[in-house]
Amino acid sequence: MDLLGARAIPALIAALASGAAAAAGPGCAALDGSYRYEGVAGKGEARTLGEFASAAEARKLYPASPPGTRAPILKLTGNGVIRQAAAQKPLASRVSLAHDAGSTRLTYLDERGRTLVVSRLEASGEWRCEGTRLARTWERTAGLGDAIRTERVLETLERDAAGRLVHRESVTVIEGGGRGRLEETRFEPAR
Repeated sequence: MDLLGARAIPALIAALASGAAAAAGPGCAALDGSYRYEGVAGKGEARTLGEFASAAEARKLYPASPPGTRAPILKLTGNGVIRQAAAQKPLASRVSLAHDAGSTRLTYLDERGRTLVVSRLEASGEWRCEGTRLARTWERTAGLGDAIRTERVLETLERDAAGRLVHRESVTVIEGGGRGRLEETRFEPAR
């Protein structure tokens, strides 16, 4: 065995790298799993995992309107998210989430397990891995007329002790009037 020669260096580097990766733990790969498409509201309004797909991909998650009928209606929620109106049932029933090498992939599946859409979470914002959760922060202006305020939004995706994916949106008012709020939606594991 060559402990000091040129052949020992690549083996030593590989051993140290694998040890560091094992010590770092699972990171955001701890979120990997399959979850129900529609969430259950803990606080605030319930969300869907379809909100994390780009607008073009999100349209594919609902049936096309038959010829001669109106296009699906989108609504703007209080937090600035455009959602499909409740009148249409989504085609997706579950979403497979996989985090690898700084990128998170969402695969939207129908009831038979067929892939409808594959999307990257990064397409909807600057998400970063913090321990075993994904997070993003941004500021926005909200309100009307003389009641304009600046808000800081912290959004997280993490797994709870029951194995559910939990989305939290915490809004803090940093300038202007009004109060902050916390919204939470839980996505049950899909079997």
